[in-house]
Amino acid sequence: MIEIDMIGFILCTLAIWRLAYLLSQEDGPFDIVFTFRKLLGQGFFGSLLDCFHCLTLWLAIPFAFFLCNGWKVCAMDGKRESSHGLHYPVEHVCFLM
Repeated sequence: MIEIDMIGFILCTLAIWRLAYLLSQEDGPFDIVFTFRKLLGQGFFGSLLDCFHCLTLWLAIPFAFFLCNGWKVCAMDGKRESSHGLHYPVEHVCFLM
């Protein structure tokens, strides 16, 4: 079983939610985020920035890596390998917010 610091989990979840909301819904200070979204256009990354749920998934991966102290711990569930990493619970908590 992966042991996670609950305060770290909550802080990472709030950070992911804030970053995803900033990138998908807000213009940012001095319209920096708006300009960035406009620069990416209608391609894959431009569409990715329009979808809040997609952003939470992609932003949760590095935070899960941080919480687990490495990718091997994130990919393992005790001694057996698991196909689900820690980024899924972090992402789903963002959905609930």
